[in-house]
Amino acid sequence: MAGIRVLAHNAIGRRPVQPTATTGETGRCTRSSGGPGACPGGGEGLWGNEVGKRVASLEEHENTRSEEIEQLQQEILRLQDQQIELQAHAEDLENQSRRNNIRIRGAPTGAQEEDLLSFVQALFHQILREPTEREVCIYRVHRVRPSHAPPDDILACIHNFPLKEHKLQAAREQHPLKFRGHTLLLYQDFAAITLQKRTDFDRKPPVYETKKFPTFGGIPFS
Repeated sequence: MAGIRVLAHNAIGRRPVQPTATTGETGRCTRSSGGPGACPGGGEGLWGNEVGKRVASLEEHENTRSEEIEQLQQEILRLQDQQIELQAHAEDLENQSRRNNIRIRGAPTGAQEEDLLSFVQALFHQILREPTEREVCIYRVHRVRPSHAPPDDILACIHNFPLKEHKLQAAREQHPLKFRGHTLLLYQDFAAITLQKRTDFDRKPPVYETKKFPTFGGIPFS
């Protein structure tokens, strides 16, 4: 009985054995299962290598993404330039299709609505001071706005471009142009985007005024 008590006392007085780190066959430090023991230096180096590899991989991935974003931005700029060129080309084509048109503003809605062609013919005869028997070749004449928004502009397409330019020049020389008791204005017909650009340009002060460039006869020079 005395011997059993001594063994029990020795077993109770012993400290629990902590799991220790062991070295595997590959020479790497591994931990014993369930133990918190750390490898003496080798495990920390391995963990640091893994972190370094992951950081390097993330940096490489970020660089790749940055290059892709830069390429996309360059492509966007190229497409924007193409869009500007296409818009300018479309605007030029539309203005060319309108080059024979004259826009008549100020003509009231009334009896001439029944025969706009005769009204425009008489107007052009007065502008050019020609006999009324001479017919001006006109492709078409029509109002350019809905009838519920009077007075609407009249659009006349002239067959001959030089003759159209001659009519506009003669109308400018007779400004203000009076016809049948009304003051009329004749304009070149432009695309809507061109008219908007001119409106925006008129709202801005000229560069030579903001920069204080010297002028001669209203024309800036340096």
